[in-house]
Amino acid sequence: MLGLLSFLPRSTEFRYELALPSQGRADISIVVSPMAVSSAQDHRIIDTYNNIPEHQTTWHGHPADLGVLPCTTPSGPCSGFVGGFTVVVGRTWYDVFLFSMDQQVAWRAIQSIRIVQIV
Repeated sequence: MLGLLSFLPRSTEFRYELALPSQGRADISIVVSPMAVSSAQDHRIIDTYNNIPEHQTTWHGHPADLGVLPCTTPSGPCSGFVGGFTVVVGRTWYDVFLFSMDQQVAWRAIQSIRIVQIV
């Protein structure tokens, strides 16, 4: 799910470690688009970016590509789970990627993230 935004020039990236009390942890990376997205592009971006149709959904009311999958690399499976979402909030495109050793922790982390739009 970490995709196009991480390669855009001037994109901003934030990294966090979320520790849920006695329930595991998740490493989170958030990449923010360097340019505004028009409202007409919202669905088109998600439709084009989404490569797993069943992950096309909404996240807090916004069209999104969202999911958690077992970790894999080009050389084969690895331990843990990767996931996240791509969403447009306001006129900004966010690409949120996370890794956790526990699938339920990964889903709880996705559900707990809030993007606050400052106007």
